[in-house]
Amino acid sequence: MMTRIWRGWTSLNNAESYEALLREEVFPGIVEREIDGFIDITLIRRTYETEVEFVTIMWFTDMDAVREFAGDDYEAAVVPQSARALLTRFDERSVHYETVIPPMGVIDDPDVFAEALGSGDLDLDAEGSADSVDDDDEEGRKQRRAVIMEVLQNQLTGNEAPEVKVQYDRLRKTGRSDAQTRELMASVLAAYLWHTMKQDGYGYPEYVADLKKLPKIDWMSDQEGD
Repeated sequence: MMTRIWRGWTSLNNAESYEALLREEVFPGIVEREIDGFIDITLIRRTYETEVEFVTIMWFTDMDAVREFAGDDYEAAVVPQSARALLTRFDERSVHYETVIPPMGVIDDPDVFAEALGSGDLDLDAEGSADSVDDDDEEGRKQRRAVIMEVLQNQLTGNEAPEVKVQYDRLRKTGRSDAQTRELMASVLAAYLWHTMKQDGYGYPEYVADLKKLPKIDWMSDQEGD
């Protein structure tokens, strides 16, 4: 999954007109293009003493979708003439980032969520657990696992999820190796990420509570008992 970020600036007098243009014409026009792989777009703004900065943030499933939106020179800014008339300056080039954890609410479809974590099908039951993964998409499974493992690594090495580190240490003390422990925790993390996208009330406290229940079936395994 890719995130595209672009900035433009207006005078104080033109700020409201520019925002209205984006709301009423530019953003709806992007949606109407029905770009395969376009997920969503949002706008943020900041007012300075003499100007207003606008930042557009777009999400795509992959770079092919970005190119369908922007063309082969995909970093080039896509700015309609009507918008240019209201801007005092803008970034000539957009920047792109690999999206590790999409914002809450951006993804509400299991297949799109799976594609954001790699590619292929991720079947989820009512509990948000991964029941099965397409056995024919081994590469997609590896990509999803790699992304989830990277998120877990950030939780274990950062300072924002101390409870996750506590559960890692607890599981290691049961005799499991580092790899076995991370695999167990990643299975719960995968479900947590899905619940986060759905905004269904399952949050960080519930994620930690499920980590405390480990060891149990690894939701990312091909079969129970593997």
